[in-house]
Amino acid sequence: MLRSTISKRSYSSNKNVLSTTITTTTTTSKRFLKSVSISQASLSTDEVGSSAGNKDYNYTKFFTDLKSYESGLKRSYKKLPNTSVHYSSPNDDIYRSLNSRIIVKQWSLLEACISTKDYLRAQFILDGLYNLCCDNKSDLSSFLDGINQYLASWSIDENVSMDDLSKWMVDVKSKYPLLVPNDRTFAILINSSINKSKQNQNDVLNNDFIHFILEYKKSSNTESLKEVLKHLDIFGLENVRYLKNHYNISFDEIPRELHEFFEALKGNNIPIENINKKIIEKNLKINDEEEKEEKEEIISAIKADVKSLEQDGVGKNLNTTSTEYFANDDIEIPTLRKDSETLKGVDTFGLKVIRHSLLGLTSKNKLQMLKDFQERLGSNEILPSSITMYTNTKNDELLKNDIDFYHIYRTLQNGKQREVFDAVLEEFNLERQRSLEVRSIDAASEKWKHTYEMLAKNNIMTNHDKNINYYLYKWYVQAVELVKEEVQNCKNLKEFEKSKNLTPEQEAQHKDREIYGPYLTLVSPEKMSTICILELLKVNAASNISSGVRTARSVLSVGRAVELEYRAQELLKSENDIYKTYRSIKKTSEFKKLVTKSTDEKFRKLLNRAKKDLSNNQFTWSPDIRAKVGSVLISLLLQVAKIQVNGTDPTTNKKVTGEVPAFYHSYQYVSGSRIGVIRFHPDFEKKLTKEDMNSAIAPQGLPMLVKPRPWENYNSGGYLYSSNQILRSKDSIEQQEYLKAVSEKGLINSIYQGLNVLGDTAWTVNERLFKIIVKVWNTGEPYLEIPGIVSEPQYPPPPPRDVDPSIRRKWKVEVQNLANEFSKNRSLRCDANYKLEIARAFLGEKIYFPHNLDFRGRAYPLSPHFNHLGNDLSRSLLIFWKGKELGEGGLDWLKVHLSNLFGFDKVPLEDRINFVNENMENLKDSVMDPLNGKGWWKKADKPWQALSTMFEIYEATQLPDPSKYLSHQPVHQDGTCNGLQHYAALGGDIEGAKQVNLAPSDRPQDVYSYVAGLVQKRVDLDAANGVEDAIKVQDKIKRKVVKQTVMTSVYGVTFVGAKEQIARQLVDHFPDELDLKFASEYLARQVFASIRELFEAAHLIQDWLAESAKRITKSVSLDVGETDAEFLSSVIWTTPLGLPIVQPYRSMGKKQVHTNLQTVYITDPFAITPVDSRKQMAAFPPNFIHSLDACHMLLSAVKCNEANLDFASVHDSYWTHACDIDKMNEILRKTFISLHEVDLIAKLKDEFDRRYKGFLQVISISKKTEVAKKIIELRKELSAKKGAPITSSDELHLERERQALLKSDDLEKQKMGQQMITTISLIENEDLSTLKSKTTSDTLKVFAPFKLDPIPSKGDFDVKGIKDSTYFFS
Repeated sequence: MLRSTISKRSYSSNKNVLSTTITTTTTTSKRFLKSVSISQASLSTDEVGSSAGNKDYNYTKFFTDLKSYESGLKRSYKKLPNTSVHYSSPNDDIYRSLNSRIIVKQWSLLEACISTKDYLRAQFILDGLYNLCCDNKSDLSSFLDGINQYLASWSIDENVSMDDLSKWMVDVKSKYPLLVPNDRTFAILINSSINKSKQNQNDVLNNDFIHFILEYKKSSNTESLKEVLKHLDIFGLENVRYLKNHYNISFDEIPRELHEFFEALKGNNIPIENINKKIIEKNLKINDEEEKEEKEEIISAIKADVKSLEQDGVGKNLNTTSTEYFANDDIEIPTLRKDSETLKGVDTFGLKVIRHSLLGLTSKNKLQMLKDFQERLGSNEILPSSITMYTNTKNDELLKNDIDFYHIYRTLQNGKQREVFDAVLEEFNLERQRSLEVRSIDAASEKWKHTYEMLAKNNIMTNHDKNINYYLYKWYVQAVELVKEEVQNCKNLKEFEKSKNLTPEQEAQHKDREIYGPYLTLVSPEKMSTICILELLKVNAASNISSGVRTARSVLSVGRAVELEYRAQELLKSENDIYKTYRSIKKTSEFKKLVTKSTDEKFRKLLNRAKKDLSNNQFTWSPDIRAKVGSVLISLLLQVAKIQVNGTDPTTNKKVTGEVPAFYHSYQYVSGSRIGVIRFHPDFEKKLTKEDMNSAIAPQGLPMLVKPRPWENYNSGGYLYSSNQILRSKDSIEQQEYLKAVSEKGLINSIYQGLNVLGDTAWTVNERLFKIIVKVWNTGEPYLEIPGIVSEPQYPPPPPRDVDPSIRRKWKVEVQNLANEFSKNRSLRCDANYKLEIARAFLGEKIYFPHNLDFRGRAYPLSPHFNHLGNDLSRSLLIFWKGKELGEGGLDWLKVHLSNLFGFDKVPLEDRINFVNENMENLKDSVMDPLNGKGWWKKADKPWQALSTMFEIYEATQLPDPSKYLSHQPVHQDGTCNGLQHYAALGGDIEGAKQVNLAPSDRPQDVYSYVAGLVQKRVDLDAANGVEDAIKVQDKIKRKVVKQTVMTSVYGVTFVGAKEQIARQLVDHFPDELDLKFASEYLARQVFASIRELFEAAHLIQDWLAESAKRITKSVSLDVGETDAEFLSSVIWTTPLGLPIVQPYRSMGKKQVHTNLQTVYITDPFAITPVDSRKQMAAFPPNFIHSLDACHMLLSAVKCNEANLDFASVHDSYWTHACDIDKMNEILRKTFISLHEVDLIAKLKDEFDRRYKGFLQVISISKKTEVAKKIIELRKELSAKKGAPITSSDELHLERERQALLKSDDLEKQKMGQQMITTISLIENEDLSTLKSKTTSDTLKVFAPFKLDPIPSKGDFDVKGIKDSTYFFS
């Protein structure tokens, strides 16, 4: 992965540069690179070779000096602790230290020490990090972030005086001479001085304070404190105002977001302290008290939520207590009081947890929210009855249901009312969103406790065998004590060190605690115990229960969950004075008179900025730390996790009861390897169902009630209280570094804008569709794609023991198929149940879906269970929150959309509209009686979405003027095999472009039917010539037979894959497996040939992309460095929107980590590992196309937002309101044209030529060629001069020496380089295409300069013609 280059400290300052050697591995190409050991810097031309005046290069001296040089490197291995390294290419100027693994681990350890206030150890870590970071500008910037993080915590310690702060500033300059404190550093120092002045009751600024201000102004060469004061997460409101009153700062120096606030205070002269002093003081409590209060609030909320729901009669049993639904599997958990029928849930623990988590949506202070809305509007506005029925009533029963905010919004009478309502609702939902994201962990342990106490109180402990929560709480209580003890041991390490009589086991444990101890103290034992239990249940739910869960996966999962909880805690703490004070005082009557409605949004932006600063200072825990933390917690849990089981005494035959481990650690063999697993006891397995329990521990995965945190940085955006990365990257440091580099340079702002547009699109749940689906669901019968309830699979009776073996095998196959079908249907029903439960909880709510990207740039919602990327059922349940009048053409677009949902989309738009017009009676019947009528809607390809659309069409047509109908239905515009559209634009294929609707046409073209026609012609010709396979399939070629293969050809489907796709379509025609095999193979060849015929230029581009990837991944850099000469270069390219795409396919290295449970082998993201050339080559063409369609979508999103359109997408399907389809279509065409007006392939080649310039590729040439004979002869001569066989490493050294001479400013040295002969110089001017070998025995592997083939010629299609294509997207 990593490529070494000369240290930024420079070769000239230390000629003995750090280098190591690593043994190479196998494969044909790797064997050529065997025994390579290359220094990371070129040998100096002043040191190596004969004098510049010599005519012949002195190879003997070269090898002598090289041997001495390498010996010196080994001797000086530890002299230079830091060197810069590059990734796939030195030409990208993206460097990291060879000590990256150490640095990252030290950063996270520093963060842990700061959080636990171990400042002494933190200072030692900082000293060490400075030595490792001082050579790298990027690392030095991170070091300054670490300094600021340390200072922000240390400076507020009560034992730190103002003199200490001044002394610290002096010490920093002395200890870290290359470090330049920034505005945040001074913000921390100034703020701490203010606070210490207040603590001393000294209201006059002292000299230290002034000193810091003057020091800042001097270092920054400015008289303004504007940049310092922008760090409101440091100062808060109080100290900004303190500065304004006590120091001569101008109003312009105050952040713009606070101008309105301070203007209001200035005009009224009301001190903040007098607005509501008690509330402010309450919000400024120390963190421990805040956590305690928050926990109490959660407990109260659980009790209050459940109690109110029980009183309302919700649930199966009116007398059910707040805990019985967890104690008894026969009792359903209460659900939110909605104007909807309650769902009959799948009886699973996971579902109970998600229902409980959703109780966080209970609307508190909802009546006050409506009154605030009234007050903000003013008395002149006439409000609809949907609001006054609540605000004017004294009927408590009316307020028992959750308020349907969507219904209220629809009844508002003008734009002003809707705008104000949206603003008030956003403010109201902020607290609800906070509760929804952070309640899960504490709520889980509390509900276990209630379960246990209820069982004890009612003396029904015998029911434990029916209940999971009984055990979970028992384990939780016992585990908490063990975790507390372990945490205390970690805190007492210094006392432990004084003991001299330690056993080897104790010493090993002590060393381990030094590693994981600081991390184990970051989260409370209660939360860690809960996390460990829930995370084990989660990984078990996603695994094969019978074979257990791999230990490595379990420990990493638990460790990561603890890290995420710590991150969430830190984000909560970031809501400091800047927001907490405002959130409290804004509710007071005095403050409401001062500040306008826009202030709250401004404060939200300030809060987001504070969280962004926090995200920038976060360092991910290394995998070995996660593994150690996870293993400690799991090992402690294993000690207490016991269940009672019933059995029969083999001696007495009496029934007995005993305790056994619920899960245990053991080993098993997989593919010959011994791996550790966590196994669950069979009795405990029965209490769990194999389903996704993610929502049990990650409520952040639910839709949001407020706009997501905007993406402004690569690691800050999305949910409010969890740390999210913009890129879904798995163990690829290289991807993260490239992303970080472009983000810091501001090169991907368009990416951020596009994702923010997607996240800011407001949705709501389609209530009328939901009510219909619930009625179907609650019958338990199968309906469309919803499986029915089947309690147990019905297996056929087993055959007699003496039956024929073939019959028994047939019975086993039948039983296995039935078991698989049962498992599949139950899984589908559980998945549907999750979606419906979430949908029900969000009825009437305004919701959002934050998005991030996969490594190719494609956008996905962060909410995994319920979103618009789901199936037909999920999509039908979502509509736009904002409604828009249909306008002139909106009704027709609704009809086109409905026709498309029926699959009637290969005809002109007029025919699609007529299709709906002709079926208006069927449509009316479907709307009036969807479940008992004729059921025309069920004939649609996507029936649930079709029914949703029918409701709007029917309602619009009932109005005197349908154009005035307020539509909320998303209308889709889909591309025609979008991947082929991009290929056709790239290749300029005229006929191909026409068939995928890039060219104007009076009716939509169907590329699948066209290819089927081409295949038919080929088959007819073969059949006429007597080809047997052609005769057999001649009458079986239909559109559906070729569709999937045509669709996936652009994404790199293999011949085997295409054969299987076609076989699935032909299976009914060929019952004989052998006939099916030959027929599908024959047709697969014909389909591929027909696609190539239609998209000839596009396929030449596809071939060029694959060949380019092959050459890149089979090449090496001249400065390959201290690694072995493995192929380390990934295929990397930049999208038109500036996003770097790094293909992550490598032979991932494994790292051995010793844990409390066992030694585990985990992926080491810092390991220097070779690329997987086969995967890189196969994946590049489809990934490149995916990156283009992602750019088109994000660019369209930004432009649609600029045009005030609501926008959503599912990759190449773009959604907006019916009235805006024409506008969106115009934008889609313009953005596609702007994307492809540039020759993207030529641009890609230029980027590759720059990135991989100077690389050498390994090629095979014929030994019979003249150049091969010369290379063989030169190798013999060089071996003789070296006194040993020359290696490929030697060849690279020589070529690097030649290049250094050629690039010298000394003309004599240039001449010497020109005279120098290497194996590469012999071949660099040859036409490589004439040197290819025809047989393996005739092959000679050599290095040759990296060179790509010329790009294929482009066809004559003009992409600008797309603007006139009606059916490009339709």
